Amino acid sequence: MIEVKGWKISLQVSEGDEIKPRQRIAYVLTKKFEVRSIKSTDEGIVVYIGWVYEERPERYVIVVVNSNDVRRLKLRKGAST
Repeated sequence: MIEVKGWKISLQVSEGDEIKPRQRIAYVLTKKFEVRSIKSTDEGIVVYIGWVYEERPERYVIVVVNSNDVRRLKLRKGAST
């Protein structure tokens, strides 16, 4: 699990993305208007991104699991739900 905290956050990953260690996952704008690059410490697949709302500074929680522990599903066009 990776926590990203800052005045303004621009995520560079989405749920379902594969990430490697030291891969850039977000840019963070600090209160001093400095831009910081946040890099991953984990390797795997992003399965959840949660936003902690109504909080300043902004905060996101990114959950990464090992790619061996994830089952991918393929959706077909026209498949009924």
